[in-house]
Amino acid sequence: MAASQTHHNPDCDFIRFTWCDTMGIARAKIVPAFSYVNVVKAGIGMQSSSCLFGTESKDTVKQQEPDYFALPYMDSWHLCPWSGSSSNTKVAQVFVQLHQKDTDSTPCEFDTRYICWKLLNRMKKELGFQLYSSFEYEFAVSKEGVPITGGDKAYSPLAMHKFESFQFEVTKRLKTAGVLVESIGLSSGEGQLRVALQPVVGLKSAGNAFTFKQCVKETAIERAMLATFMTNPWLDVRNSGCLNFSLWENSTDNVTEDLSDPDGLSDLTKLWIAGVLKHAGAITALTCHTNNCYNSAGAGGVASSVSYASEHRGCFVRVKRSMSSGTYLQFRGCGAAANPYLVMSAILVAGMDGIKEKIESEFNWVRKQKKRLGN
Repeated sequence: MAASQTHHNPDCDFIRFTWCDTMGIARAKIVPAFSYVNVVKAGIGMQSSSCLFGTESKDTVKQQEPDYFALPYMDSWHLCPWSGSSSNTKVAQVFVQLHQKDTDSTPCEFDTRYICWKLLNRMKKELGFQLYSSFEYEFAVSKEGVPITGGDKAYSPLAMHKFESFQFEVTKRLKTAGVLVESIGLSSGEGQLRVALQPVVGLKSAGNAFTFKQCVKETAIERAMLATFMTNPWLDVRNSGCLNFSLWENSTDNVTEDLSDPDGLSDLTKLWIAGVLKHAGAITALTCHTNNCYNSAGAGGVASSVSYASEHRGCFVRVKRSMSSGTYLQFRGCGAAANPYLVMSAILVAGMDGIKEKIESEFNWVRKQKKRLGN
């Protein structure tokens, strides 16, 4: 994936050069506008282990690790209104691609955004399909160590009213950054909110999810609050994430759907689901990557069984139908803190393997068990 050689006129004071580490945490270097053109051309130096930090940001590579340099993906450029607002400073953000410092400027193979980009292009080349998707997240908010709402307040407008200015500010800031929110609501846990993003095509969906998390966390900090996507930040709050997606051909045909099928699924989609179910263990290692999240799988928002069903929240893959976009799938085996690029990559690899290897047996076996799930 070649970084763009063109660049925006930096109508701002500072630009964040941002990447997503393996754990899904934002890392960045900040470039003043007067240095921007030089940095865009030459790249910005960084240590390679910054892609592999853990949640405590400790180095995971020895001192002799090589440096990398980062070049921007200019199609990811957006304003960053949650940064600089306290000092009337205008900040923009652009995601970067990591390269080795060799004669070929080889892309970094453990850059999760690059991994996802390669898989999306592989699917387009081999199958002719595009991914139309969106993320949906639960997260918890507290102030001075106390959740901003009590539990069991799901969808209560009275409870939401107490901090609606925070939700409205997040939504408006995201729109400025080119990320559109579809809906906002309270979940059942203490201080727990749920936000669904609007679907888009390709890599931008994961980028939107990554940007969304930054905006939520930093807007909360401005208000002396703490927003977290981790599982179990306090008792019985299991923040989950969902990837809603469908496969499209030529941007016009939803190949996920077959209205003649009882579940509305095409034969190709059944193979895709079978691949995801077959590789559920490996997928979970990437999408429930913390102890809290992995240990909570099956106990709350994260899927409780390796299965699929129509409109059933306990399944690894949930089949849903929309009046606007038809049949689509919802991957529910995901913690909210997971790296969205890795979540998307895991589903792409498993789904394409299901199609390539024609893994029908997994799908058919699960279908026979559906009655256990009340469907």
